[in-house]
Amino acid sequence: MLDLLEYTVRRAEKQGASQAEAYMHSVSQLRTSIEKGQVKISEKKYDAGVGIRVAVKKRGGMSIGFAYLTNLTREAADSTVKQALRVASFKKPDPNFKSFQEKKRIPAVTKIFDKKVPATEPEEIVSLASDLIKAASIDKRITTIGGGIGAGTAEIALANSLGVSGEFKMTAFGAGAYVVSQEGDSVGVGWDDYTNCFYNEDEAFHAFKQAADLSLRQLHPKTIRTGKMDLLLQPHALAQLSSATLMMEVRADNIQKQQSPFVGKMNQRVASENLTVVDDGTVPQAVGSKPFDDEGCPTHSTPVIEKGVLRGFLYNSYTANKDNVKNTGNAVRTMPFATKPRYAMEPLIGPTNFKLMAGAKSASASLEGVLSEVKSGVIAKEVIGAHTANAPSGEFSVALSCAFNVEKGEIAHPVKQAMVGGNIQDLIKNVALFADDVKQVGLEQGTLISPTILIRNVPVSG
Repeated sequence: MLDLLEYTVRRAEKQGASQAEAYMHSVSQLRTSIEKGQVKISEKKYDAGVGIRVAVKKRGGMSIGFAYLTNLTREAADSTVKQALRVASFKKPDPNFKSFQEKKRIPAVTKIFDKKVPATEPEEIVSLASDLIKAASIDKRITTIGGGIGAGTAEIALANSLGVSGEFKMTAFGAGAYVVSQEGDSVGVGWDDYTNCFYNEDEAFHAFKQAADLSLRQLHPKTIRTGKMDLLLQPHALAQLSSATLMMEVRADNIQKQQSPFVGKMNQRVASENLTVVDDGTVPQAVGSKPFDDEGCPTHSTPVIEKGVLRGFLYNSYTANKDNVKNTGNAVRTMPFATKPRYAMEPLIGPTNFKLMAGAKSASASLEGVLSEVKSGVIAKEVIGAHTANAPSGEFSVALSCAFNVEKGEIAHPVKQAMVGGNIQDLIKNVALFADDVKQVGLEQGTLISPTILIRNVPVSG
């Protein structure tokens, strides 16, 4: 595939491009859906395409043109290059654009490809789905089991005028369950999932059993009082809230646009000293890991917040060149709620593996140990409404879901209804403890890797 990409770059240069870039993304996916306790859909899909960017010199800077093709031939590449050049001819020059990604040494990133995934047949996934349904049918009160299993292989390749030329393959496996139970007039809902680069049936079974158990534990919820209390957010809730606030606020483009509360706060304390945040594209078996980003920049570990102090932002080549700083390798060709394939999108900025960690050993404990520190509070598996958060200000208002009241160090009862509102800046300043239940949660852009986190003095509306 690199031959086609390098050919495309040469053709663009010959036809007037000062610089050119060709990005290929192909994906083969196997999916099975479960509805109402039955395997409903099993499908295998393949899609591939090449996105082409050209930079054309004009008075006042360079203009960028973009086009893509799905017919992976030289003839189609020739036509698409001309289309990208036409787009550039109509666009105004961008004085802030300096260059595409320069060539750098690409380090090896281990354990992102599992040969078991592409070898998996549809019949095997269907059989596994049937067994998972049985595993979740643990009680006669369970009325509905839904969910699905997915396994996929992606191949990424990229070449540009500056000598960047590379390719890699990665795999992903995921299983998720949604279980509903009923007793009398009470309905309980529980869910869980598993995401990894490696195929793992045991973890799939664990997710389905956990979802079933959670749905039963959610029966007969009670209301809780309104007031300030301890809040324990589990990994999924943290992923939902962080992706709409914190991850957006540390993007360099939002900093440059003055659309983040972190503007002007580099090397200042912005969070609890117990909190450390790192974006790391090299974590083994994490679905956000890759040797280089979607512009060809090597990925690595980028400190974002270190013991409460703001240390860095996430850059792609455009924003790094604009600030004249090192590129962090965070170019991504997707965005939340995007329906376009990756090759049909130009690079944006997003996380690889966004890791929330304890900034000190004293802030780490077992989940039981963290719970024991709570006199009165609530623990939530997920939040609803995080997408409505205002990233530039950090303001949010969410409903807690799959939540339980915690009293005197023990989970007391499921919570009927609760809301949390406020500012993410205030929330991260009150981070107190980190549990040991670390989990990776897949997002549209990268993953979040985090355990359950205890946050003190949070206003909760019952």
